[in-house]
Amino acid sequence: PFVTVGINTAISLLLIRFGLVRREVRGAFVASFTGSTVLFVGVPLTTALYGPEGIPYLLVYFFANLVFIWTAGLYAVKLDGVAARGGPKPALVSSESLRMLLSPPFLAFLAGLFAVAVPIPVPDVVAGTTRTIGAITSLFIGMVVYRVGLEPFKHLPLELKLVLASCFIVRPLVMYLVTMPLDMDDMMRRVFVTSAAMPVSSVIAVLCRSAGADDAFVSEAVGVTTIGLIAALPLLWAIANFA
Repeated sequence: PFVTVGINTAISLLLIRFGLVRREVRGAFVASFTGSTVLFVGVPLTTALYGPEGIPYLLVYFFANLVFIWTAGLYAVKLDGVAARGGPKPALVSSESLRMLLSPPFLAFLAGLFAVAVPIPVPDVVAGTTRTIGAITSLFIGMVVYRVGLEPFKHLPLELKLVLASCFIVRPLVMYLVTMPLDMDDMMRRVFVTSAAMPVSSVIAVLCRSAGADDAFVSEAVGVTTIGLIAALPLLWAIANFA
């Protein structure tokens, strides 16, 4: 996953170099092109496609995605903020990014790894609660579809079309091509490919807002890629069963 995250970031920078991305959304575009919402949507989707056995592989991708968002992704959106408001150039790795790496999702990830490795029996009330939270994801997707609707798809700017292509074509394809030569478990490969096809993370919109970057662009990217996930579900099912 770390290799593919790096490749996806390089592709987004090449698209910028080719002049396909407006100057004012370059950082937001880089972050949206690669950063995805792995846990909130990925956990219930992976469980539905592969069962609980697929979750450890999903968490490996989550870790790579988390590191990207809070280092390169945060740096990119801060560059947008500096371009818009002025100020000193940000550092790629800062105390803020290191602090945010220890966010609740990552701490939960470490706790889950510890519980699996020991292993620690999980109380029924905890297991039931986490399953319920996972089921809420379908409600979240329904709310996004209702709020955003299909109207934005009629007039998508080029940058959003590229982000859509990244979510459901570029990222999964890169993951597939990188993992094919490797001797790995078939389920691991399929989960990695599916994990790469998740919508844009809403965390990036929050980072843009705090950095003074174009959070409206990222919010729209979150909406259209979440809706796009519905259309991509047959492809993800095919990957789960035939890849």
